[in-house]
Amino acid sequence: MVSIFSHFRYVFNLCLNERADISWMADGYISSSCWQKRAEFRLLSRCLRCRQGVALIEMAITMPVLLTLLFGIMAYGEWFFVSHTIQQTANNAARAALAGLTKEERYAIALKAVKGDSLKGSTLDASKVGVVVEDDGMTIVVRLSYSAAADPLLSTGLVPLPGKTISRSAAVLLGGV
Repeated sequence: MVSIFSHFRYVFNLCLNERADISWMADGYISSSCWQKRAEFRLLSRCLRCRQGVALIEMAITMPVLLTLLFGIMAYGEWFFVSHTIQQTANNAARAALAGLTKEERYAIALKAVKGDSLKGSTLDASKVGVVVEDDGMTIVVRLSYSAAADPLLSTGLVPLPGKTISRSAAVLLGGV
């Protein structure tokens, strides 16, 4: 009885230390399927305790969210930049149009201000800016619309933007008080 108990203890210690060989246990004390289940359990428990790949898995889960957030910030920043540039161009064109004496002259000055001077320092394409100048004798209204559909950052579709066409206007009074 003592020898069987010591044999089981020896096999159990070998199993825990993973130095046992299944081939010599053919005498019936422990079957090979039991031995394999024990080895599979130890492998599974070792894999569950292992923390080496946790950072990689966490990065794989969070990286798409962070990249979407980053591209969203960049796309909205670009949209606000273009919107502000178009508004400032409309303001400058409306102020410049005050110098004209007739409606035709005011229209030509506003168009020159939009196509020439105002958009030279920016990254916007002046050929994509639509210009409408309204002059009723009391006020001058300059309406600009810019098609941002060809802008690579604004046309990704990754995040929803307010619109592909940005329209802004500026109005000034003619004459004095």
